[in-house]
Amino acid sequence: MARVRVALLSLALVAVSVLLADSAPASAATVDETDFTRGTLAGSGFGTILPTSLAFGPDGRLFVADQEGRIQALTLDAAGTTVAAVEEVTTDTDLQEVFGIAFDTTDGSSPPPVYATNTVSGFGAAGPAPGGAFPGKITKIDGAGYSTITDIITGLSTSDSAHQANGISFGPDGKLYIAHGSTTNAGVETTPGFGLFERPDVPLSGAMLVADVNALGFDGAVTYSPAGTYSSTVDQVSGDVSVYASGLRNPYDLVWHSNGRLYATDNGPNFPLGDGSTSCTTGDPNPWAPGERGPDELNLIEAGNYYGQANRNRARFDARQCIYHDGTEGDGADWTGPIDLLPVSTNGIVEYTAGTFSGKLQGDLFYVALIDGLLGRIELSGDGTSVVSQTTFADGFVFPLDVTVGTDGTIYVAEFGVNLITFLKPNAPSPVGGVSLDEGLRGLPPSSTASMAAWLVAGVLGALLVTGSMVAGAAVVARRSSGD
Repeated sequence: MARVRVALLSLALVAVSVLLADSAPASAATVDETDFTRGTLAGSGFGTILPTSLAFGPDGRLFVADQEGRIQALTLDAAGTTVAAVEEVTTDTDLQEVFGIAFDTTDGSSPPPVYATNTVSGFGAAGPAPGGAFPGKITKIDGAGYSTITDIITGLSTSDSAHQANGISFGPDGKLYIAHGSTTNAGVETTPGFGLFERPDVPLSGAMLVADVNALGFDGAVTYSPAGTYSSTVDQVSGDVSVYASGLRNPYDLVWHSNGRLYATDNGPNFPLGDGSTSCTTGDPNPWAPGERGPDELNLIEAGNYYGQANRNRARFDARQCIYHDGTEGDGADWTGPIDLLPVSTNGIVEYTAGTFSGKLQGDLFYVALIDGLLGRIELSGDGTSVVSQTTFADGFVFPLDVTVGTDGTIYVAEFGVNLITFLKPNAPSPVGGVSLDEGLRGLPPSSTASMAAWLVAGVLGALLVTGSMVAGAAVVARRSSGD
């Protein structure tokens, strides 16, 4: 029941964040070279609440996860626009909260095993992730009728501010990669009683993690000394989970591209939710001045690199991690800058692999930005190490949190704010094109538009009653389980 209350609160808080969030980087323009028809998935009684993650399984079904721990496997019709059948993989009592799902394509089991982050999005010091708890897990769901649920990794950290284990993906090396959030805003914990980002970073927080879950004798039980303690001096003493790349604040999603490279989104920090670490003992309350928010980033993740989000725990052994670096600083002598800046609260990301429209989009990255409600497109350079262009592909979504692409080139977007999965289905190539939008709010019927507006008003009022202050209002911009 507690998880339900937190989920409802998160919706209200995100509604307020729309009013408070800063503008996105001015790097986008509308694309008009392709033509898609837009609609929402329905049929066979399908419905979702607070959808967080989408992925196509090896069996061709679309798997939909939500914040409350439910995962559903959808069989779509030939057009990919109607749900023909639904299988419930987990219920809201089987898992905690899910922010990422993945499949090991080397495993030919039927049904295909589902790997999921199974964690809590602690919000506030009195939230569902109490101090001293390491409740984050990676869980495998398999067997006939998905009857077997096994925690393969345990002991992952959560912040008191909705930073936790997020997207997961198996790499070309067969290992599992985990986008894991930090416990601080920008490297320095806040004063106890502040209510947000009070926990110091720990060995595995704020990083891209890696685990060889298929290795013989793999030990996924992560433990610490002192046990159950969030401290800049706590040590990891067990568990075959390690840092692949450091310096990430709260990466929501990752994608292994067909070019063999790993990309991840990362959300920037917010003022005044904790200092940027300027050394292992000093901090700057607004290191990303003159703005009031550090930018979101698209990072090319490479082993051993430090991407600028300080972690004073790991800095005991890696001095680079004493100092926070804003994404606008670019590369430095001992840190790696992003390959592009992204709109506020950019979360889900996917590679467009289909050859639709004579391959015009093939190999591009598509992302969703929660606050701006848009679907963005990124064209990479030939070697994948830089960005050629970033454009807005479609807009009018209501807090979109994740995105995936079907084999036929249909794009699916999880609209967290209105409990919908929206599709954009490619039509025949058109010389003018653009995304075909229905009436109402970009594909929503007028009744849904009215409901969404009412929900926003209720959310704003509810959040103001709950948070009641400027500090809490600013804090909600940092809400990451809903795309902070």
